[in-house]
Amino acid sequence: MSHELKSVDYNFMRWSILCVYVFCDTSNYDLRTTYQSEVDYLIDWLNKRYVWFDNAINTL
Repeated sequence: MSHELKSVDYNFMRWSILCVYVFCDTSNYDLRTTYQSEVDYLIDWLNKRYVWFDNAINTL
């Protein structure tokens, strides 16, 4: 098994931002403690945003 670091590991070594408030961050940022939890949050947010756009366009 390789012990090489991935870019995500380097990112969080350089920028210690997991569980830390970042400007314009959303609620519950302190519960997203891993890279994967951030990815999951972003996917969920984008899906909800897509639904919002779809509804907004259909009301025009």
